[in-house]
Amino acid sequence: MMSGQKRQNRQVICILPRFYNYSGDLSKKWFVFYSYRNPANNRMVRFKVYDEINSRKTSEGRKNYAQTLIEKYEQKLKNGWNPFEDDSTVIYEDNLKYTHLAKKQGRMRESNKTMNYYMSMWLDEVNKNISRSTYTTYKSKFRIFNLWLDDRKMGGNDITTFTDVNAREFVDNLYKKRNVTNNTARQYMILFHAFFTWAIDRGYLKYNPFEKIKISKVAMVPAKFFNDNLIDKLKSKISVQDPQLWLSALFQYYCFIRPGELRFLTIGDIDLHGACITVPGKISKNRKTQTIVIPEPFRKQLETLSLEMYPSHYYIVSVEGKPGIKPVSKNYLYNHFVKFRMALDLPKDYKLYSFKHTGAVKASKFISVKDLQMQLRHHSLDQVDSYLRQMKAVESEALRNNFPSL
Repeated sequence: MMSGQKRQNRQVICILPRFYNYSGDLSKKWFVFYSYRNPANNRMVRFKVYDEINSRKTSEGRKNYAQTLIEKYEQKLKNGWNPFEDDSTVIYEDNLKYTHLAKKQGRMRESNKTMNYYMSMWLDEVNKNISRSTYTTYKSKFRIFNLWLDDRKMGGNDITTFTDVNAREFVDNLYKKRNVTNNTARQYMILFHAFFTWAIDRGYLKYNPFEKIKISKVAMVPAKFFNDNLIDKLKSKISVQDPQLWLSALFQYYCFIRPGELRFLTIGDIDLHGACITVPGKISKNRKTQTIVIPEPFRKQLETLSLEMYPSHYYIVSVEGKPGIKPVSKNYLYNHFVKFRMALDLPKDYKLYSFKHTGAVKASKFISVKDLQMQLRHHSLDQVDSYLRQMKAVESEALRNNFPSL
């Protein structure tokens, strides 16, 4: 009895779309209709949607088009869309009600929460937990997404109108128009899945349109590390022609400082007397402030630079080619390195980041995995082990020199 009362007390929010065709009379204007409860007075209101149904000349053509409208509006309604916040595509059966609502059009558009509105809100929330480079990457991907929405005239739509069909269309566009790789497309999916999950958790919509889209992960080919011969060639050229680039290479080789972190590292972050570097959370990839060791060979080289002569807020790498007040741009060091890579006719597998890998490979033969973990700032020994295996740093002298010949 109690369950029956609950069912009777449950209030219908909407009645899903149906099709009305005047018993097939093509002289009449056919339409799709549905009903939605007005939150202002708690009464059900019927909406009619004509769209381009009646531009079809045959009964079959009208039915087919009407079915697409039914599917479209059913999806929107199930996803939490509220027609009282978007009256651009419907007509009230009662024209007086429609006129009254039209007077509120300005306020309704203001209340229409677009994708961009919620993306900005989400970015503000996650910004404190991600690095500056990650934040920039997210903004770039959202910008590409918004451009795609604008191109399809969907930029001003409420977030609840975005469907899984739209999500698939966006992914297809990434492949066709931007020629992205599977891994890049997967990065987009991870980002948008996280964003829509956040929106669901806060009650802004009811399901994740990217939920069913699966993109297989392709194993990344890591940057190669340099052998001794290549190191000698690079050092002889870079250290003479671009001392700041070579200094950047040394920071990566000895201290595993990432290029994105190195851009914002200041003189004050370096303690030569304590032989350590503090990487502030505001510039680190994981947003944690961590301290790493300056190996003695590198500490001696840093001493020759007279860093104490510069103000503590100066960036160690700047556009002046020496410590200064203006940091280099995102691709500054990479572009400088590419010039030397091309001059030496090296494959693209060799990157500026290869200096970090080279340091890890060499150090792994003499330094404990635990010490290496702290210097790499990896969260676990398993991560270090996986990283070293990927770099082919775990080399067996016994396999190389003692394997029996055939």
